[in-house]
Amino acid sequence: MLRGGSTPYGPSKASAEALSAVMAADLEGTGVTTNVVIPGGIVDTPMIPWQAPFRREELLQPDVMLPSVYWLCSDEANDVTGRRFLGIRWDAAKPADVASQEAGAPIGWKDLAVQPVRPPLGA
Repeated sequence: MLRGGSTPYGPSKASAEALSAVMAADLEGTGVTTNVVIPGGIVDTPMIPWQAPFRREELLQPDVMLPSVYWLCSDEANDVTGRRFLGIRWDAAKPADVASQEAGAPIGWKDLAVQPVRPPLGA
């Protein structure tokens, strides 16, 4: 949700993902996992006004996220944390471990979130 016209929805989703990235790091090793599942496009929900310039039958359906959510709730994903899954890229015809790799990415834009200067810890 980084395109123009997405305020305040886009920034609120970005902050939720940033919080999820922090929680994944803070909870590492506790058995509690934090991941994000997003549809991957505009979804046919009541949030989209009926007068919006979209053909509703071409919008994503909310259940596009279900395969990744079900997998994340399974024992197979017990150790998966700090990931973002794009529902539209999840191929339910493939084994879940393959689908999760193809639909997943690190959470929170970690490749952009770098601190070149960090103050020393302690005094």
